[in-house]
Amino acid sequence: MGRRKRLPTLGPKAKPKFRVGDWVVWVSGPSRLPALVIGDIGPVGHDRVRFYRLRQPIWYGKPVETEMAELYLEPATQADLDSRWPPDEPPEDRYPIDKTFDE
Repeated sequence: MGRRKRLPTLGPKAKPKFRVGDWVVWVSGPSRLPALVIGDIGPVGHDRVRFYRLRQPIWYGKPVETEMAELYLEPATQADLDSRWPPDEPPEDRYPIDKTFDE
């Protein structure tokens, strides 16, 4: 059996890598997923790993919010923000639903 990989620990005066309002990305498979930092949870657990609350804006519903360790995040580049999907605006509805049935 292999050894378990330990997360890096924070010293007593470690400064946060990101601030609220910063755009960050993390890698999931072949994708770089951008998200907005909406909260600094701070160091958690006996290893004192810093966590952030993140929000991924989506156009088809409420934004997705999650927490992630600082270890897995990196600053977003302009290319990350330009290529993110879904875009800020919803696409044009090519097949609108006829609302007359709802009346």
